[in-house]
Amino acid sequence: MAGDDPGEVFPVKGSLKSMGVMFDATYYFMTGRFTPFHHDGHRLELRGLRISRPSRPGGRCCWWNPWYGYICEGFQDTKNVDGFAYQLGAGMRYRVNQSISLNGSYEMSWLDFPKAQGTPTFDGFQLILNWGF
Repeated sequence: MAGDDPGEVFPVKGSLKSMGVMFDATYYFMTGRFTPFHHDGHRLELRGLRISRPSRPGGRCCWWNPWYGYICEGFQDTKNVDGFAYQLGAGMRYRVNQSISLNGSYEMSWLDFPKAQGTPTFDGFQLILNWGF
């Protein structure tokens, strides 16, 4: 983070907390022990960002709160953003028996936030053990 004076720089750290509600739809192409599948999902994302911003080296961050006046602490809630996420995946299910199956899949997710410069994309592999009763 840059300071008020030219060449003045302070370190910045932050953390991101994310919570969402996902609605998934999975389509199994055939029946049997080995079954390929495709799924897509839609999720409402709720994200909050906290950034440590010292006002001076070794100092604390202070800001004005209209109800409590000046508040000074090491962290400041700086941004809360709600957005929408999309997800696509494909994989294979292996049924061990009537109650247990193992799913392996590759998934891609896109996050859509208002006023964003772009759409962040994440991809990854999942290995899930399912138990039904």
